[in-house]
Formats: sequence, C-alpha cells, structure tokens
Amino acid sequence: MYCWGNNRYRQLGLTDKEEEEVGFTENDYFNSQVGVRKVASGGSHTLFLLEDGIVHSCGQNNCGQLGRRSNNSSLDEIYSLEAQLIVDVSCGVNHSVAICNEGNIFSWGEGSQGQLGSGQFPQQSPIPRKISGLSDIRIIQISCGHFHTVALSEDSNVFSWGKNDNGQLGLGKQTPNQASPQLVKFLKGVPLVQVSVGRYVFKPHAISSLREKGVIYISCGDEHTAVLCKEGTVYTFGNGTLGQTHSITLMTDNMLTICRINETLVKTWIDTKPGKPNRQDAKREIIKIFSSPACLTASFLKNRDSSSDPSLPIVDLSFANDIFTELCQHKWIADIICSSLKNELIPATGSLPNLFEALSVFLLFPECPIMHDANLAAELVQAIDNLSLNAKKMLETLWSSLPEPNLKKQIQMFKIALILCVFQKKDSIKHVLEALKQLYRANMKAGYKVPISYFCVPEVSHAIIIPADLNNWRIYQKQSQADGTMDPEIYCRYPYIFTFATKVLYLNTDAMLKKNPSVDKKMYYQYGVLCGLAVFNETVIYLPFPLALFKKLLGKKITLEDLKELQPTMGKSMQCILDTEKDVESLDLHFTLSWENQTVQLIPNGAAQRVTHLNKYDFVNKCLEYIFNTSVTETFEEFKKGFYKVCDKDILLFFQPEELMNVVAGHANYDWSVFEKNTVYTGKYSPTHPTIIMFWNVFHQLPLAKKKAFLYFITGNDRISVFGLQNTVITVSSFGVPNECYLPEANTCSQLLHLPEYSKKDVLRRKLLLAMENNKGFEKN
Repeated sequence: MYCWGNNRYRQLGLTDKEEEEVGFTENDYFNSQVGVRKVASGGSHTLFLLEDGIVHSCGQNNCGQLGRRSNNSSLDEIYSLEAQLIVDVSCGVNHSVAICNEGNIFSWGEGSQGQLGSGQFPQQSPIPRKISGLSDIRIIQISCGHFHTVALSEDSNVFSWGKNDNGQLGLGKQTPNQASPQLVKFLKGVPLVQVSVGRYVFKPHAISSLREKGVIYISCGDEHTAVLCKEGTVYTFGNGTLGQTHSITLMTDNMLTICRINETLVKTWIDTKPGKPNRQDAKREIIKIFSSPACLTASFLKNRDSSSDPSLPIVDLSFANDIFTELCQHKWIADIICSSLKNELIPATGSLPNLFEALSVFLLFPECPIMHDANLAAELVQAIDNLSLNAKKMLETLWSSLPEPNLKKQIQMFKIALILCVFQKKDSIKHVLEALKQLYRANMKAGYKVPISYFCVPEVSHAIIIPADLNNWRIYQKQSQADGTMDPEIYCRYPYIFTFATKVLYLNTDAMLKKNPSVDKKMYYQYGVLCGLAVFNETVIYLPFPLALFKKLLGKKITLEDLKELQPTMGKSMQCILDTEKDVESLDLHFTLSWENQTVQLIPNGAAQRVTHLNKYDFVNKCLEYIFNTSVTETFEEFKKGFYKVCDKDILLFFQPEELMNVVAGHANYDWSVFEKNTVYTGKYSPTHPTIIMFWNVFHQLPLAKKKAFLYFITGNDRISVFGLQNTVITVSSFGVPNECYLPEANTCSQLLHLPEYSKKDVLRRKLLLAMENNKGFEKN
C-alpha cells in the first residue's frame, strides 16, 4: 500500500514519519496483518477496511470522525465496530460511514448538516451509531460527499441525506438539509451498479457519451470525475481536464451489487425443496427481484461497448424469455412472480423517470408468459398511462427499436387486454387504446416492421355500436381543445384496430346518415316492434339505450343527468355552466347548439342571444329539449308506435323507467345457488360427479365480476331477466370433450358447456378463467 501528500494530522497512517508533507512512499503497517480491502480518505482523516471486516482510522479527530472519543490521531482500530463485519466505508470532510454485512449503516463524526442521517443535527457524534431510518432496507454501497451521504440498496434504490445547499442530494435545489435518508425518486427504476459523489451535483444526469464505453468503476473528486472502462481506459472530466491511459486496472469483484437473476440462481431456486430453509430464501429473492424494476432490468442488461448497435434494446430479450419460460414451468415460482408483478412491480413502473435505462423494463414484460394474462396486461397499461409525457415518448422510441417478433408480442399483449376491457366494460378501455396508439406510432417510426393488419382486433370491432361511435367522433372533431377524457371511448380515433368489413360499415353508415339524417322511419318502427317482442317473449336482449329512452316511453321528464349518461363531456360542460358563480358571459356562449353536424338555433335568432347568469338555466333546458325531443321527434314516434304495437301502453305505465329498462335489457341481481340448482347434466356428468363438485366449488369462490364473465361466456349476456336465474338453465356435457389439457368450450345458442374431466381443482380454475378471458377467437389449448 502506498501513500503521499499532507500528513499534518497523521492521516496517512505512517507510524515512523512526523513530516507534514510526504512524498510517494510505502505504508507497511498492515504488511504483517490481514490485507487491506479499501481505503477511504476524508478532509484530514482516513479509514482502512481490512479483509476480515475490521476498520482502522487515523488523522484529525476534532469532530469524532475517527470513531473514538480521544484526540489520539494515530492509526488504531475502531473498537465500537468490532462486533460488526464491515464490508464498505466512506469519508466526508469530517464524518464517516460504514456498512456491515447485514446491510446496516453506521455513521459518526460531524453531523451539523444532517450528514450522519440520525434524524438530528448534532455538532458531533464520536461513536458509530446505526442509521435507524434504513434499518428495514439492505444497503450495499455508500459514498460520502463533503457534507452529505448517498447509499445504494440491493433493489437499486438510492437514498441521500445531509447538506443540500446546491441540490447535491438529488432532491431539488429548494429542499433544505436532510437529517434522515430520503429516496432519490429521479433514479427510481434505474439498474445501478455503483454510486459515487463529489462535493455537490444538483441533479442526476445520464451521460449518453459513456453509454457504450463499458464503464466498470467511477470516482468523484471536488470538481472532477474519473471513469474506468473495462479495457483499462480512464476518462476524466470536470474543471476543464480530459485525459486517458491504458495502464490502470482495478479489482471490482468485492463490490456488492444489486439483486439480479442469473442462470445459477435460477437453478438454485428450482432445486429447492418445499419446507426447507433454502425454499424460503428463494421466495424472498424472487419477490425482491420481481418487485423491483431496476433489479429486473439489471438481470438482462446486455454487455455494451463502442461496437454495439445503439438502435437495439439494451436488454437481452431472448435470454429474458428463456429465463421467464423456465421459471413459469414451476407453479410455486409462477405464483410468486404473478403476485409480485401485480402488487409491486407494475404499480412501481408508473412513476419511472425519463431515462431509457429505467424504462427498458417495459420491454421485458411481453417476454414473461404470465404477463399475457389479460388482467395483468390491463394493469400495466394503466401504469403506462401514469408516465410523464416525455417518458411516454421515450418508451415509444424503445418500442420502435424492438425486432419484429418482440414488437408483435407487445402488440398481442395489449390486444388481449383490450378485448377483456371491452367485454367486461372496464374503465381502462381508453388507456389500452392509447397504449396501442403508442405502439402504432412506434411501429410507424420503425418503418412498419409489423404489418398494420396485425393491430386489428376483430373481437372489438364486432362490439362497437357504429352510429353512436360516429356521432361521438364528429363531436370530438369539433372540439377546439380535447380534454383527454375520451368518455365515452371513441373507437374511430384508432381505425387500425378495425377489420376491413368494419371500416366499410363505418363508411356505409356515414353515407346513409348524410343522405337521410332521419334514416328510415320504417326501420325505427320495426326496431320498436322487435323490442316489444323481446318483452312479450320474456327475452333479455342487449340494448345500448340510455335510461332517457324509457323515460320518454313512459312520459317522464328528461333531466341533465340523462345528458350526462348520453354525452358525458357535454353533460359535464352544461353542469359547469350552471355551477359557475362567475360571469357566464365571459364564456361567449349563445343560444345555439352544435348537433349532428349542424348548428341549431335554440330560439329565434339564437346566435344573437348571449347566455348570461340570468338565462343559463333556460339555455340548458333548451339544449335538453332539442337533444331529447326536437331532434328525434319523428324517429322516436316511429319507435314508440312499434313498441306499443306489441306491448299495452296502459300496463307499461305501471312501471318506473328503471324497471322497464330491466324488463327489456335485464338486471344484475343474481342468486347463484338457484343457477347451480337449475343446471342440467349430460353424459357421465351428474351433480355428484367429482369434476362437477370441483367446478361449483371453483365457481362459487369466484368474485362477482368473474361470475358475470362466466354467465356471458355461456349465455352471451351477463344480465338476467326480471324473473331471476330460475329462468336460466345451462347444460354441462361430457360428450365429445377432449382431455384435461384443453379448455372448456361454450355454445351460447344452446347454453351448453363442454367441460373436460379435470382431476385437480387448481387446473380447473386456471383453465376455466383462461377460457372465459380468451373466448373470442384465440387459441383454446
């Protein structure tokens, strides 16, 4: 070990020299002892970490930075740490920190700026004390600046504390000094290998020019930084200097790094036995890695150098797919991964910073078979929607760098999520559509690696009510500034999901509406007859009619709430007009209404009549009158005539609008015990058959949403008649059913369920849910 420089306070650890200035010389103090693992230098003191975990200190001790009360500056062991196995040390100007093998941090010395992390601002603390604020977090690296400290945890989170006059904590310049560890959110999700700090840096930055250099170690001084690369090159920058050399090597094997997956670890997990201690260790490791975006990304980072293609992803997707596929073959591991993804990892991705290294975790999701579960994919889309605008743009760039097969996986994952959201009427439909839009733009940037036809989702095309969607789109187009709510969803804004036939239907529907806005009166009459026949025959049919229709049939008054149901954006706008206490005239509204591609005068010469605080209620009422009465007078009268042709008007007046809507479209009050009791069985099946008993156990344990999904799966409708489930009879058959490797199949016309003879309850549950979620044309085995 060699040393040189200022030795005024004996900080060089030389026992035989009293000079204040020492030239390049050997320090042989430890030659006969255990080797030195690391040396850390402060302002005027030094720490020596030995291979056996013992720490020695020497130099100035005016603030207790040597870890002892005496002012003796000679080299000596810090005895208050002798019970700990220390693995890393670092020094500030007048403070010191150390990490033990359990991941706890100890600090001592000056604390007036909060640099000890104790929660207080003591002038000095000569005895090492554990930082309690990080006691539940395993720390693997520390680095001290002049008056602040930074720590790296095993899941790649960075914490900082101490002086922040120049924003050196990475928390923003306006944040005061911190006496307790604070999470540096800007680095959340970044797969970090090492942390190092100098005097101060006010905000974390990605140094793009070093991305391809194979950096393995960094060190910071007051106003400069040195970076060591894999091939031995050193880059220095700061304070106007720049240089390099090929003669430096550095051992980094002892450096602790964040948790990550490798083939050896995977084999260790798989080889564990139930009930053994190593199985619990494996579970903790899996949870740790699959709960942290940074750890997961770090597991699959490619080795990049100057010859690497910068247009390719920085993660090895082929290796990730192999690892994920192998892990998911073991149910206990797959269950842990699924839980960690749902509860920890996916929610954490919604707040990732604008860094390619952090956002690369999104490229890994489609490689994991578990993520092709529609519910998980829908939650991932919600997280993407929470990203900042810049992060979304960067994610598009990452997607555009994907090879065609990987980009197809990403698209397919979101298509499955869209189908689930549409048929279960989830609120996240618009988020999935926007995510597909981002993927479409990414594919366009990449020169259409994936054919546009691959974005088509036929199942969703069949579920769209084209006239209503066209009308919503026309209204959206006329808005000068879209508010982004997109409520209801406007599928016209995403035409690449349409089949060719659907696009033609849009074209024909638009042409028909333009040619004859009232369409065909006879058609509305026949539609009314059809709805009346449904009531007459006690048949539940899906009708996307609002409650307002049934109010009009019964002669009830229309209110603003009906407009909010029909056109939520317009309804909210009208409510805002009524609620505002300010001068309504500043909105520059007149007694006109834009409706069905034309501007309507609500009163004679309405364009000249401004809406004021005094007449705003009259304006809203005039809008309601036109929308629900004037504009649909002819068509509604034809519909009503056809409806009452079948149903007796006087008897229908017995009903409230909500009740009449339930008669026509069904309701959602379920008695599942009656549903089970009414079920009929054919083939080898009977109520006492083991598979049937398992089936009903699984069914009754499902949440309501899943039970409704099963009802839709078997009958084509998740609503029931007013007479309840006693009128709903399904048949469970064993005829022509393949073995238990296959999914259940349903024939909605005859309400028939083909159920394989499953032997295990968990298999039955998994196969049934998979069939329910993917019953619109996807693979069934």
